[in-house]
Amino acid sequence: MEQNNNLSMDPNSAPSEQTAGKKMTTCKSCGAQIAKNAKACPSCGAKNKKPIYKRWYFYALIVIILIIVFASGSGKDGNQTAATTASKESADATTAATTTAAQIEYTNVTIEQLLSDLKTNAYNAKQTWDGQYVTITGGKVSNIDASGAYFSIESDLDEYWLESIHISIPSSIRDEVMRGVSKGASVTVHGKVSEVGEIMGYTIDAAEVVF
Repeated sequence: MEQNNNLSMDPNSAPSEQTAGKKMTTCKSCGAQIAKNAKACPSCGAKNKKPIYKRWYFYALIVIILIIVFASGSGKDGNQTAATTASKESADATTAATTTAAQIEYTNVTIEQLLSDLKTNAYNAKQTWDGQYVTITGGKVSNIDASGAYFSIESDLDEYWLESIHISIPSSIRDEVMRGVSKGASVTVHGKVSEVGEIMGYTIDAAEVVF
């Protein structure tokens, strides 16, 4: 008796001639096996959509997000670094100024001595006093600049009245000093000798003026 070797097969249990060799996936609507590159399921007609992580705009979006995050982080770090640097520089400048001021030693000298040195030998006076930090006493105000950039002092002694010393006032203390100074007032000047000449005399860059 001839044996029947035909076996009933589930159409979904083995690949057909059309699907053999193709990359397959499962239809999300009916569960049938369909080709991955198929636009729609041949069984139910549902569209075969690619997962969102396989779409080009998904990666473009990721790149954009990363750029935004990186730029934001870099800008924040840059601002913080700049602020920290500026704060440090300001603190360092203040410390340096305080330290420098504390280290400066002023030489006490009368206006009569300065004028006498200049009158005796201008060259020696320049070698002695140019660039020196001095505290000048015995002077009185003789001329006041209308713009507030300087005033002049002369000696209380009659023989030196025709000679004067130019006191340059920095902008940081200009308003305070020039509003308080008056012609004929006695003053003490703390400052640096910035110029010595036989014609122009002395120029002092004032650091402090005491009335």
